[in-house]
Amino acid sequence: MGRRRMQVTATAMAVAGMLGLGAPALAATSTPDPDSSPVPLAGAATYRVVLVDEIEIQVGILAVARIPHATVVYYAIAPNQTGDADVFAMQQKSLSEPFPAMADADIDIVDVAHSALYQPLMSDGDCLCSYAGDLAGTGANGRPTVGYAVMPELPADLKTVTVQFGGHTFFPGIPVDDSPPSGTTVDAPVPLGQWPALPDEATVAAGDVKQATRPLTTRVADPVAATDTAPTRTTIALASDVLFATDHSDLNTKAQSAIQKVADKINERGSGTVSIDGYTDSVGTDAHNDALSKARARSVRAALKPLVSHPDVTFTTAGHGEQDPVADNGTAEGRQLNRRVTVSFATEEER
Repeated sequence: MGRRRMQVTATAMAVAGMLGLGAPALAATSTPDPDSSPVPLAGAATYRVVLVDEIEIQVGILAVARIPHATVVYYAIAPNQTGDADVFAMQQKSLSEPFPAMADADIDIVDVAHSALYQPLMSDGDCLCSYAGDLAGTGANGRPTVGYAVMPELPADLKTVTVQFGGHTFFPGIPVDDSPPSGTTVDAPVPLGQWPALPDEATVAAGDVKQATRPLTTRVADPVAATDTAPTRTTIALASDVLFATDHSDLNTKAQSAIQKVADKINERGSGTVSIDGYTDSVGTDAHNDALSKARARSVRAALKPLVSHPDVTFTTAGHGEQDPVADNGTAEGRQLNRRVTVSFATEEER
């Protein structure tokens, strides 16, 4: 089944009809396999897929379960309207992601306790997840089918997680089971009441855990110093308009307070090399902007270094001119955000 790019909005509403509103467990299909068990429902929502007819589909998170070397997420998907055979599970991943075309990979586990986000594993160029063709049984009768995504192994102390589905809907408080649901395992398409066959253990063990594990970043907006904090790195963007006069690189009297706060953060948890990078907007020539950004980075270093007491910290500076904008240079507000000096450093456990 071909995949067209779609735009999705999600509402946090309980799913009625085929995904069983209010029931502790979903009934199996009308002709269930005698070995299958009732289908658990850990969370549900409705999607509106903006294509030609704005098709509504329903999605339910059935289980998050530990398996050897990994974790599996099972989900069910069905159209709200009968007759809509062309149903998409989720949005296409961006081109910057490693997943192949038609892989239903836009599903993540958010681990707030360990500041990590887990994506489906890739093994030998293949996504260990359902593909669009696997869900082809979701069709005109509106019957849900079951998909899966194999994620990295979760920390042993993790009891519940948040599952993000389709890039928009979050399912918080999903319990982490010690084993997958029981019942018949069959090849796709898998109707509700059965479970899709997973990749074999050797394939799962070969999955690229590093690629599939991303650090969660906390971003604090601030007109003077916007801060991005990840488990092992902190980046602070100092607004050039606060530090410098227009088109100058000498620090003004208001800069000292902002730089002192950066020094305090480095003294608390900083380690290794502190990278100081200057950026400008797109006004002016490339040569002028490159020189200005380098001079501003050096000025921040000169003021910051004496305030840092950690003996093992070193400093580097660089200027990038108008490269790597964070906002639209076509607006005054965007240009203001692009004029910045970033201070980035590795963080270690609190000393």
